[in-house]
Amino acid sequence: MDQLMNNELKINVDIIRKHYLENIPHDSTLFSLIVSPFKVIKLKNVLSSLTYQIELKDALENLGYSRKDNDLYRIWQTNDLNNCSSDVVKKFIEILSKEISPILSNIFNVELNEKISITASLYRNGDHLLCHDDKCEDRCIAFVYYLSEAQGCGGSFDMFDHDESFQPTEIKHSLLPEVGSLVCFEVGNLTYHQVSEITSDSFNRLSINGWLHSSRKLSVLNYVEPLPRLRKQISLEGLVLLDKYINLLYCTPSTLIEMREQFEEESFILLKTMFVEKFFNLCSLEIKKKTINWKRKGPANRRNYEVANLKYLPNSLRTLIRFLMSSLFTAYLRNLTGLSLKPCTGGNSGSEFSIELIRWTPGCYTMATDNDAFFKKSGLDLYLYFDTKAALTNPENTSGYVTYLATDDDDSFDKELITIVPKDNAMSLIYRTENTVRFTKYINHSVEKEYYAVYATYYEDESCDIA
Repeated sequence: MDQLMNNELKINVDIIRKHYLENIPHDSTLFSLIVSPFKVIKLKNVLSSLTYQIELKDALENLGYSRKDNDLYRIWQTNDLNNCSSDVVKKFIEILSKEISPILSNIFNVELNEKISITASLYRNGDHLLCHDDKCEDRCIAFVYYLSEAQGCGGSFDMFDHDESFQPTEIKHSLLPEVGSLVCFEVGNLTYHQVSEITSDSFNRLSINGWLHSSRKLSVLNYVEPLPRLRKQISLEGLVLLDKYINLLYCTPSTLIEMREQFEEESFILLKTMFVEKFFNLCSLEIKKKTINWKRKGPANRRNYEVANLKYLPNSLRTLIRFLMSSLFTAYLRNLTGLSLKPCTGGNSGSEFSIELIRWTPGCYTMATDNDAFFKKSGLDLYLYFDTKAALTNPENTSGYVTYLATDDDDSFDKELITIVPKDNAMSLIYRTENTVRFTKYINHSVEKEYYAVYATYYEDESCDIA
């Protein structure tokens, strides 16, 4: 095999190993070592031949790439490069297997087996990879070999800090793509990272990435997020009729019967122009007021959005939220869906629910984390949106769409059930069963304005008898 690997890296492997094992930060023309929030090595100028590096990039650009798009990422990716017919690509895999892998085994002080998982990834405008830890089966060392140079428009390798529950919090360190460099780290419980969104048509982030494997036993960090805060229904003061707030069409017996039949058949209904227009428009104006206190909600491997403090809301918006929290609205949902939702009466607190007022901006998302308590309990999910007309102007952009997925017996995601498209004053109701998860698609930079939504879930009361 021709000498294509940088010999300086081989000569100085003991120095790199010493820095790594003793947690000594370092940055030179040969390598960089970041020690916090987790240890990452960046080996620079890994290949000694610029000619071969150019040939490798050309070979990768001529491969077939498939669009991969889900709750975690939106990228272009090749098939397994181990099956690639290109001699240039085969040569890189040989270098990785016979020269780089032994060096990394030495530096990281781990025993690797011969298995290498390897693909090429291409990030274009709007593409991203959200916060995750890379843990899966026998993965040991994650690696990324860059064939593109950073241009100040995204694509950075972002490393997350963590809290006392070992969940990711905020980005503590970022590495920019550098042609010819190899970024690698030992996969662990706290190796939370992401690839930031590409924000320009002029930059294509091309890399070879994958994992070196071993038979090591990684301790399992089992974190199950508890249910969101469950609330009790409230009683509205005085005599309140439904059509004071709800479109009269949806208060008539014939429409309720029709909607109920549809819901019983499909477990979903969409009520367009749900609320009285004047009332809804007042809420839309008030929701943008600076007096509302918004707070970022994580952790980043599950969600990233802002929630409002419901105690301090402007008048009409406060009225809307209180109405959605009321026994009157619970009774309405019961009649509309036929579910066992119990309005509070007298000393009876009735069915419980959770509710959030959310501000969606570029960079926000939720993920389909099937191990959380929320997805282990069936419930009636409600969505109501504001200001989507100004924000979501491109019908081909699925930012902010809510997708429901069924899970199969081994808890992997099986098929897409339904997708909710955000629309102003359109209330969506979906009955989510225990074997169903959902996610809100990452909102990319092309969404120039914020929009808002109420997300609520109403839980059935098994002691409730349905008429």
